[in-house]
Amino acid sequence: MGVKTTSLDPKYALAAFAVLIAMSGQSSVSAKGPYDFTTFELRGSRYFSNYNAVVGRYLRQESPHRRTRACVVGQSVVGQQNETACVVWRGGDKLILWWGGGDDDLNRSNRILSLSRDVVATDEAIGTSTYLTSRPWVAMVERKCARSGRYVTVN
Repeated sequence: MGVKTTSLDPKYALAAFAVLIAMSGQSSVSAKGPYDFTTFELRGSRYFSNYNAVVGRYLRQESPHRRTRACVVGQSVVGQQNETACVVWRGGDKLILWWGGGDDDLNRSNRILSLSRDVVATDEAIGTSTYLTSRPWVAMVERKCARSGRYVTVN
């Protein structure tokens, strides 16, 4: 599959820039600082509309016989078209990156983080690690989840 690129007429680029400036005050849509993510509605997404079944299956498998709840938020990097979702499961001490794209088994994610072991105080403390993340990033994901995410509860 190739990527099609086109050049943008300068007048349209200026209009797009004006729209971005006008929308910059909407903090519930885009993160500030180095975490430049926008959220999207899971129910309308091609790859994530089945979030309730996928996350529910994972929670029942990992926490049988116990009521638990996780939050799922769709996110994409500003300026890119790829979408992912984050599953924040405080009760299970997990933050999972769900890539979507037809893979509905959260156990196959290459980013299943322990909220107690894999989260460090600052972005600088991550160093060259390929799996650690920072408390500010986790806090940003949790804020986005609270504002725009969907909760999945299983008994």
